[in-house]
Amino acid sequence: MNTSRSKLTAFSSLGAALIVVLPTILIFWGSATAWITAPFRGAVEEQAITTRGAYRIQAYERFYEWQEQLSAIDIKLQQYEPPLDQRQRTECIGLWSARANLVSRYNAASRQVETQGKWMADELPSNLPQPTASPCR
Repeated sequence: MNTSRSKLTAFSSLGAALIVVLPTILIFWGSATAWITAPFRGAVEEQAITTRGAYRIQAYERFYEWQEQLSAIDIKLQQYEPPLDQRQRTECIGLWSARANLVSRYNAASRQVETQGKWMADELPSNLPQPTASPCR
């Protein structure tokens, strides 16, 4: 009888230890898994955001707006013909700087990882050339 009682005591001690230790191990395992997979889950969430319809529409609209602004600036710049007086030259340089800034923003946004090749329309260029010669002489 002593052996059966000692076996029963051993099994109950083992059961109590498992009840305490097993949940602790599972909690730590879950935390470690969440920590290890965080970069992957973040990339998946980013992919989901960029393929969502509202984001794609906003991206299209932003790039089309920039194209329209560039066209408007180009039309204004064509109006300046040499010789320019001081006021016209200042206006022309301001427009030229605004155009260069807009081209830089367009190119930077089109190179971003979340926009590259995922939504770019056929009629939108992926990169705009930065003009080198100023018409403001």
